Amino acid sequence: MGKSSYNFFTNEGSLRTLSTQERKINLQRLLLFKHLFSQGQANCGELSDALNISYPNALNLLQRLTKEGFIKSNEQKRNKIFSINENNELLTLTIQVGIKKSYATLNDQFYDKKEEKSIDNIVSPIKDLGQGLQAIYGSIIKTLKLAQKDIIGVSFILPPFSEFRGNFPTPEALQDLESELQSYSKKFISIINYSNAIQRATYEKYKLKLNNSLIITINNEVGLAIVSNGRMNNREHFPGSEFGHFPIKNNGTLCSCGKKDCLETQISYFAIIKQINHELSKGVKSLIEPDNHCIQNIIDKALAGDQLAIDTIYKAGNILGKAISILVQLIDPSEVLIVSELSRSSNVFSNGIFSGLNLYCPLKKTNQLKIIFEKNNSDKLVLGSFYTIWDKIFRKKQSELQISA
Repeated sequence: MGKSSYNFFTNEGSLRTLSTQERKINLQRLLLFKHLFSQGQANCGELSDALNISYPNALNLLQRLTKEGFIKSNEQKRNKIFSINENNELLTLTIQVGIKKSYATLNDQFYDKKEEKSIDNIVSPIKDLGQGLQAIYGSIIKTLKLAQKDIIGVSFILPPFSEFRGNFPTPEALQDLESELQSYSKKFISIINYSNAIQRATYEKYKLKLNNSLIITINNEVGLAIVSNGRMNNREHFPGSEFGHFPIKNNGTLCSCGKKDCLETQISYFAIIKQINHELSKGVKSLIEPDNHCIQNIIDKALAGDQLAIDTIYKAGNILGKAISILVQLIDPSEVLIVSELSRSSNVFSNGIFSGLNLYCPLKKTNQLKIIFEKNNSDKLVLGSFYTIWDKIFRKKQSELQISA
């Protein structure tokens, strides 16, 4: 591969050998591909306008990308439309890291699923995250039918913060770990958490409708993503996840982070289950079986009219409403998307949220606020991870090719 055909998806070639002009050309090639990846298809004029590249230069670069197999073109009413080429597979691997077992999904650049695998963890990722992720990656690669060289990026989804019992790595440690794994695997690496993946997938679904918005995820942890001017904030190494560790109620409940009274201790699945257990231990009557306290069962019982389940979910919604009211007065979003299984509990959860909002937020802002409830599912994890690793690939390669002023 010559200098002028620098492959921006692998480590082939040396950036040091590229002249300033060659860097500029390859940066423009990368941006053209990125735009097509995001938008699906476009003609040369649309790409030229969107990226501020002259029409002749854009056409020349598109023809080169077509010749190299990255994109393709077809005629539509004498108008040449460019799109990503499905015959040149660019594969990314998502690894959902569990405590004892991990799951892998291999997707091409269209998010078409190529392979799925599961393995038993040899090294506990909780005891030694670096060694654990290396061992999981190595084991999964051995089981895949496709060759390792065909994969350009790997995204790891970590277990919930609470599983680490206070030993969760800092953002700086995660950045160092990504660098170590990239050196080990020779792939682009992204390390995200469960909430990060769900938020990214939700943003992708609603991005054309979002301007200034909040995406709140509730599961075994509580997370927040902020959308400003239609763009989601960079969640690399989990900024924004601290929303779940915002002190919200003064009752002395110890959080897994070491602080007390965090939002997560009040509205996460763990918190709801803990509250149910506490009430059952006091002899409160309920349809909830003592040995079946999963969040799905609690929601089912709320839908069936169980008062304990209804009261507990309503209370969680009320506390979340208070937390949202603080964000509304600070950020003034036009809508809030709440992604959680709790959205399945009919009006119980939403009534609690609006009760909290009405109590703590100015009525005018409450009336202007739109709240969208979105159910959670496992597909969102892989989809969010898919977009996150592609974000990382584009961002890293763009940074490498960027020309200093």
